[in-house]
Amino acid sequence: MENPKTADYWAEVYSETVLFKELPGKYDQVWRLQTGDPEIAKRVQRKASYRQVAWPENGFIWIFATAFSSRGNAIRSLSRILRKPCEWVEERQLVAVAGEEVAS
Repeated sequence: MENPKTADYWAEVYSETVLFKELPGKYDQVWRLQTGDPEIAKRVQRKASYRQVAWPENGFIWIFATAFSSRGNAIRSLSRILRKPCEWVEERQLVAVAGEEVAS
Protein backbone atom coordinates (compact mmCIF):
# COMPACT_ATOMS: atom_id res chain seq x y z
CA MET A 1 0.00 0.00 0.00
CA GLU A 2 1.27 3.43 -0.93
CA ASN A 3 2.00 5.92 1.85
CA PRO A 4 -0.39 8.90 1.91
CA LYS A 5 1.18 12.27 1.21
CA THR A 6 1.27 14.14 4.50
CA ALA A 7 1.47 17.85 5.23
CA ASP A 8 5.22 17.45 5.84
CA TYR A 9 5.64 15.93 2.37
CA TRP A 10 3.82 18.80 0.64
CA ALA A 11 5.65 21.40 2.72
CA GLU A 12 8.95 19.94 1.53
CA VAL A 13 7.84 19.78 -2.13
CA TYR A 14 6.69 23.41 -2.19
CA SER A 15 9.45 24.82 -0.01
CA GLU A 16 11.59 25.66 -3.04
CA THR A 17 11.24 29.32 -3.97
CA VAL A 18 11.41 30.00 -7.71
CA LEU A 19 10.70 32.83 -10.12
CA PHE A 20 9.39 32.08 -13.62
CA LYS A 21 7.81 33.86 -16.58
CA GLU A 22 4.04 33.73 -16.67
CA LEU A 23 4.10 33.21 -20.43
CA PRO A 24 7.28 32.16 -22.23
CA GLY A 25 6.84 34.87 -24.89
CA LYS A 26 9.76 37.02 -25.93
CA TYR A 27 8.14 40.32 -24.91
CA ASP A 28 6.27 39.09 -21.85
CA GLN A 29 7.43 40.94 -18.73
CA VAL A 30 5.13 39.32 -16.16
CA TRP A 31 6.88 36.96 -13.74
CA ARG A 32 5.52 34.74 -10.98
CA LEU A 33 7.26 34.03 -7.69
CA GLN A 34 6.24 30.75 -6.04
CA THR A 35 7.21 29.85 -2.49
CA GLY A 36 6.19 27.48 0.25
CA ASP A 37 8.24 29.27 2.91
CA PRO A 38 6.12 31.56 5.13
CA GLU A 39 9.14 33.75 5.98
CA ILE A 40 9.84 34.39 2.29
CA ALA A 41 6.13 35.08 1.69
CA LYS A 42 6.19 37.74 4.44
CA ARG A 43 9.24 39.42 2.87
CA VAL A 44 7.60 39.49 -0.55
CA GLN A 45 4.28 40.81 0.81
CA ARG A 46 6.12 43.91 2.05
CA LYS A 47 7.34 44.76 -1.45
CA ALA A 48 5.15 47.16 -3.40
CA SER A 49 6.05 45.73 -6.82
CA TYR A 50 4.74 42.24 -5.98
CA ARG A 51 1.06 41.39 -5.66
CA GLN A 52 -0.30 38.13 -4.35
CA VAL A 53 -2.32 36.22 -6.97
CA ALA A 54 -2.85 32.87 -5.19
CA TRP A 55 -3.35 32.04 -1.55
CA PRO A 56 -2.44 28.80 0.20
CA GLU A 57 -5.43 26.52 0.54
CA ASN A 58 -3.74 24.32 3.11
CA GLY A 59 -0.93 26.67 4.04
CA PHE A 60 1.67 25.32 1.62
CA ILE A 61 2.17 27.69 -1.32
CA TRP A 62 2.00 31.40 -2.12
CA ILE A 63 2.19 32.86 -5.64
CA PHE A 64 3.01 36.48 -6.39
CA ALA A 65 3.07 38.38 -9.69
CA THR A 66 5.48 41.14 -10.70
CA ALA A 67 7.08 42.58 -13.84
CA PHE A 68 10.73 42.72 -14.88
CA SER A 69 12.19 44.15 -18.07
CA SER A 70 14.99 41.57 -18.18
CA ARG A 71 15.96 38.16 -16.85
CA GLY A 72 18.92 39.74 -15.06
CA ASN A 73 16.61 41.94 -13.01
CA ALA A 74 14.56 38.86 -12.05
CA ILE A 75 17.69 37.01 -10.92
CA ARG A 76 18.86 40.01 -8.89
CA SER A 77 15.44 40.42 -7.26
CA LEU A 78 15.18 36.77 -6.20
CA SER A 79 18.76 36.87 -4.88
CA ARG A 80 17.87 39.83 -2.69
CA ILE A 81 14.68 38.23 -1.41
CA LEU A 82 16.35 34.90 -0.58
CA ARG A 83 19.67 36.46 0.49
CA LYS A 84 21.44 33.77 -1.58
CA PRO A 85 22.96 33.74 -5.07
CA CYS A 86 20.44 32.70 -7.74
CA GLU A 87 20.76 31.67 -11.38
CA TRP A 88 18.68 30.86 -14.46
CA VAL A 89 17.93 27.12 -14.76
CA GLU A 90 17.61 26.51 -18.50
CA GLU A 91 16.03 23.02 -18.26
CA ARG A 92 13.16 24.31 -16.16
CA GLN A 93 13.02 27.86 -17.59
CA LEU A 94 13.05 29.53 -14.18
CA VAL A 95 15.25 31.34 -11.65
CA ALA A 96 16.28 29.30 -8.60
CA VAL A 97 19.00 29.24 -5.92
CA ALA A 98 22.41 28.71 -7.51
CA GLY A 99 24.12 25.38 -7.01
CA GLU A 100 21.22 23.54 -5.41
CA GLU A 101 19.85 20.39 -6.97
CA VAL A 102 16.27 21.20 -7.96
CA ALA A 103 13.45 18.68 -8.19
CA SER A 104 11.60 18.25 -11.49
